Amino acid sequence: MSTSKFGLLTTTAALALTASIGTASAALAAPPPSPPDAGNASNSEPAPDAEAAAPGVQTQPNDQSPPAAQTPPDAQNQPEAQNQPNAQAPDLEEAAAPGRPAVQPVKPRTKPAAKPAAKPAAKPAAEPVAKDGTNLEACADARCEVQVKDGQEIAFDRKFGVGPIRVDVQGSQVTFTTRRGGSYSRSSTDASTPGSMTSYNGLTLSPRMAKDGSIILKISHA
Repeated sequence: MSTSKFGLLTTTAALALTASIGTASAALAAPPPSPPDAGNASNSEPAPDAEAAAPGVQTQPNDQSPPAAQTPPDAQNQPEAQNQPNAQAPDLEEAAAPGRPAVQPVKPRTKPAAKPAAKPAAKPAAEPVAKDGTNLEACADARCEVQVKDGQEIAFDRKFGVGPIRVDVQGSQVTFTTRRGGSYSRSSTDASTPGSMTSYNGLTLSPRMAKDGSIILKISHA
C-alpha cells in the first residue's frame, strides 16, 4: 500500500512539472502584442512624454508634423519687417544699438525767399536856400533875403523913396534897374563873386549864387 501511494505522488509531481515547462515555453513562443490601432490611438489620450516640453512649445502627436512657428504679434503688424532680407539685420541692430545717434534723413536745401526790394526813403523836402524863400513881399521893409529870377520886380515902402527895382538874371550876372522920376538907374554885379553888392538911395543889394545855381538876394538899409 505504501509503495503504490509513493508511485502516485511521483507521477503527479512529474505531470505538474511537465505542465509548468509547457506553459513557460508557450509564453516564450507567443508573438509580441500588436500596437494599438490608429483609430483607437486618436481617441485615447496620449501618454505624457518622458521629456517635459519646453514652455511655449506645443507637443504634437507622433503621426502629425509640427506646426509652423507662430509669428509674434509685433511681426504680424509689421509686414515690411518680415520681408526684410537677413543681410540687413546687422545694420538694424547697429542702428538700434544704444549710444549711437539715429540716422536722420537729409533735408533738401531750399533757397530763402527773395526779399522784396526796399523802397528808397523819401528825400526830405529841400530847405529853402533863402531865409524868406521866394516871398518878394517880405522885402517891403528893405530887410529880406529872397530867391529871385529873371524879370521879377521888388517893391519897397514909400518912406525909402525908391521905386520898384527890376531884376534881370543872365547866368551869374545880375542887373538891377530902378526908375526915379523921369530917369532910370541901372547897375550890374557878378553874383559868383563873394562880397559883390550895389546901392540905391541907402538900400544895399547883395546877390550871391547858391549851390543849385539860383540867385539869392539880400537887401538891407542903413
